[in-house]
Amino acid sequence: MNNCTNNTEAGIYGYRLESREIFKIELSSFNHKKEINPHAMSAFMNILFVTNSLYPEKEQDRVDIFTVVLKRDRKEFPKLKLQKSVVSGLMTGICGIAAIGKEHFYLANKHYFRNPGLRKTEVILKMNTGAILFFDGKKIQIILDNIPTPTGLAFDRKKRQLYVGCYSTNVILVFNANLAHLTKVNEIQLSSAPYFLSFDPFTQNLLVTAHPLKIRYLFYESYPHDYFSPSQVLEIKRKKSKDGKSNWSISQLYVNDGATISAATSALMIFPRDRPRQLLIGNVYSGILTCDVVSA
Repeated sequence: MNNCTNNTEAGIYGYRLESREIFKIELSSFNHKKEINPHAMSAFMNILFVTNSLYPEKEQDRVDIFTVVLKRDRKEFPKLKLQKSVVSGLMTGICGIAAIGKEHFYLANKHYFRNPGLRKTEVILKMNTGAILFFDGKKIQIILDNIPTPTGLAFDRKKRQLYVGCYSTNVILVFNANLAHLTKVNEIQLSSAPYFLSFDPFTQNLLVTAHPLKIRYLFYESYPHDYFSPSQVLEIKRKKSKDGKSNWSISQLYVNDGATISAATSALMIFPRDRPRQLLIGNVYSGILTCDVVSA
């Protein structure tokens, strides 16, 4: 996907691994083509949920729900048909999204304020102004508030657990999730700020993009062509201790001072048949970095 913060036309894009080509995805029944700024995605079966950060042009953000429609030629990327758009005054600074049903999802509302200066204050002062939102198919509601800048979300469907990255406090919170009811059961302490989370249902591992220097990211966010911001990708594995409690093994898969890719905001692990694992890393202002994972 691609948002409208760089020189490329905003929209949703597909990436072909073999040829490393990027294709723009056709959006049908979609009337918001001048108001599209994709930031995060989550899928449930053939349904794709896309967050649109419309700050500062609009007073609230939007989530678009698409059905994936396959084309006759399977070599072509499928098109996306809009099912519905969700807008709410509670969506003042949405970041991560985790789909749990065809019309059900969790949202991380990172910012309470729309003003850019106040948004930076929320991060610097670690203000508990963030919230987790839940959409039940009909309405958006706050199900957990007083959270410091929640960013990435990931959902473990087997254990019914929701992972929430808290950017300003370097923590990932773990909740038992029963629709609109969340119960905290654990937390994972990190040495850097988590931005994006993804959960692999096969390996049961959590993939995290993080920012080691938050202050550099704040400068980079405002002046992306003048500053670098370090990027880091972590892999977190759950380990059971003798007392039955969960412990966490954290491996660093990638780290860079920002010269190659600054302030990574997404990562995806690919498992080719006859090649080493591949790690795709993306950010808001540039492109995609492809890495072979040769260890860890």
